[in-house]
Amino acid sequence: MLVRFIASLVKLTAASLGVGVLLSLVHITHADVLAHLGLTPDQFVELIMRGVAWAIPKIGLGAFIVVPIWIVINVLRPPHRGD
Repeated sequence: MLVRFIASLVKLTAASLGVGVLLSLVHITHADVLAHLGLTPDQFVELIMRGVAWAIPKIGLGAFIVVPIWIVINVLRPPHRGD
C-alpha cells in the first residue's frame, strides 16, 4: 500500500513538472494564472491559510470519534493469515 502511494506521488510530481515546463515554455507564470482567476499571490496564500484554519479543528473533532472506533475494529478483527 505504501509503495502504491509513493508511486502515485512520483507520478503526480512528474506530471506537475511536465505541465510546469510546458507552461514556462509559453511564458505563463503562476502569477499569470492567479491573475486570470482574479487573485494576487497574497490573496491566494490568505485563502489557503483560511482553509487550513477551518479544516484543522474539524479534523481534530472527527478524530475524537473515528480513531477510537478504528482502534476497536482493529483490536476485535480476527488475525490475518499471510499467504
